[in-house]
Amino acid sequence: MKNRTPSSDSPLPDDVSWRCDDLKQHRGLQEKFWRLQRWAWCLFAIVIIAALAGLTGAGGSFARTQDDFSAGSIDLPSITRVSASDDIRIKFAAGRNQRQLHLSTAFLNAWQIDTIQPSPDRALADENGATLFFSTRQGQPADVHLFVRAREFGIFKTGIAIDTEERIAHNVIVLP
Repeated sequence: MKNRTPSSDSPLPDDVSWRCDDLKQHRGLQEKFWRLQRWAWCLFAIVIIAALAGLTGAGGSFARTQDDFSAGSIDLPSITRVSASDDIRIKFAAGRNQRQLHLSTAFLNAWQIDTIQPSPDRALADENGATLFFSTRQGQPADVHLFVRAREFGIFKTGIAIDTEERIAHNVIVLP
């Protein structure tokens, strides 16, 4: 602080008038700091809105994605977290009594499968991934749940197919 002499005509005590002089002297710096604070508050608001919308992987309209096709539907997380438990729901449409679920190699590399409910009758692995076979009642729809955990963070393209349908590729964002 510079050594100043107090003004004798000021109604304020000497030390207060010196502080006011310092504030006037650094006004430009204060305005820059205030502007930075406003931007930070806007950024905080954006993060909170993103979290409420599900963009952090826990609920909200963007946290999951669903694909419907003639053999059934697949509901899986579109945003998740590393090592967080998630579920993938497969609904087989009414039809045959022997159903297949194909999981691509990319899917198997991205996810650790903890449990499959109900358990498949058998599984067949090849260079393209794994095919799981399920018995269902003739003409009845059936549900299968895969309880999974992401192996690492990043953006992964995974493929899932029901019966002989075209494989559906999903982009899954895994946050740390």
